Amino acid sequence: MANEDNNQVIVLEDDKGERHNFEVYDFFKEQDNDYVVLLPTQEQQDKYPEEADEAVIMRVEQDENGEYMLTTVEDDDEWERVKEAYEQKMEELD
Repeated sequence: MANEDNNQVIVLEDDKGERHNFEVYDFFKEQDNDYVVLLPTQEQQDKYPEEADEAVIMRVEQDENGEYMLTTVEDDDEWERVKEAYEQKMEELD
């Protein structure tokens, strides 16, 4: 599914069953794992302005059928490592 800008839109469902739309912003690798950075779509920002600035980073994995899926980074050490790696990547681009 894509929006007018041809950015891929990912729909995530929260623990309350609410659906949230995000655009794929970036991909990066950290310690043999792939990650995706998602930003709220404009529609999502309008609906939930308090979340407008929130980027979401998720691990990209493959299931047993080779299908890609996104998983939440639950481990605190992994999250800190991933966050720092992405921040460093962004600094290098400035």
